Amino acid sequence: MTRALPVLWLYGPSGVGKTTAAWELFTRLSGDAVPLACVDIDQVGMCYGPPTPENWSPEPADDPVRYRLKTVNLDAVAANARASGAVGLIVGGIVDPEHGIDAGLLPNVALTAIRLRAEPEEILRRLAVRGRPGEPIDEVLRDAAALDRVGFPRLDVCVDTTGLSVDEVLEQVSKHAEGWLAVGTESAAGPEPGTASGSILWLNGPRPAGLSAVGYQVYRQLRLAGSRAAYLDLEQVGFLRPASAADPRNHRFKAANLASAWRTFQASGADCLVAVGTAEGPDAEAVYAAALPSVALTISGASLELEGRLADVIAREILAKITVAFP
Repeated sequence: MTRALPVLWLYGPSGVGKTTAAWELFTRLSGDAVPLACVDIDQVGMCYGPPTPENWSPEPADDPVRYRLKTVNLDAVAANARASGAVGLIVGGIVDPEHGIDAGLLPNVALTAIRLRAEPEEILRRLAVRGRPGEPIDEVLRDAAALDRVGFPRLDVCVDTTGLSVDEVLEQVSKHAEGWLAVGTESAAGPEPGTASGSILWLNGPRPAGLSAVGYQVYRQLRLAGSRAAYLDLEQVGFLRPASAADPRNHRFKAANLASAWRTFQASGADCLVAVGTAEGPDAEAVYAAALPSVALTISGASLELEGRLADVIAREILAKITVAFP
């Protein structure tokens, strides 16, 4: 038996402030006495088939919006965070608006979930301020209405963020989540993870240097060429504070999350993965190679500086040099 990791999941539709609240709570609570991890659920779910004229991100019929895949990867992040010394994990992100969170996919998690909501007019205002091109506003409003309509009796502690500042939201969340770090329970150890194979391209470079922009373009071009590709930003799955003395830059934690996510992606049909992150020198790179002993790991650190060039041009240059490693 192992102890399930306490996880606080702030969920709701886009525009309600869940990502901001989760990050702010993480930065306030993490410290020497309370080592915590943090992850945005969307960061562990970027795995789609080749785009079609009708759909840029086609999903399996049995896993819309990749809810199942994201939940499985969240459970792996929780297990890896526990192994890295964290006493809790804070998550921000969406859930299935009709069915909620599938707790059966979270054997390593002792869950406290809080729904954040806002009035439709407030959501529209926040989305307009955020100004993300192509954001599916109608879909966001439908999901918000579904969450208000359905409710989940086991989960439905709700904070209305309409008109509230971040501090006021956190005050309400903290009140409802009091004691969440003490809710860890005993859980049966899961099966040993299988050995991942396949191909990973890791773009290793400093930030800010156009790393994410180039990496996303590589991922995009692989999918346009017909690959069922996945994408992972190692920084986004490496938030654990304070880092342990044995892993001061969280490379072992990131490598474990990379290996876990790739197993999940590969099981869902992915044939390659593009990762972006920064590792300083061969010793750090060796940590990742050790976590992926059966994977064809290609590490590229060249030509990542944009320096006035377009990210998609650099992406094509990189792919031209490493095509042997990918389908």
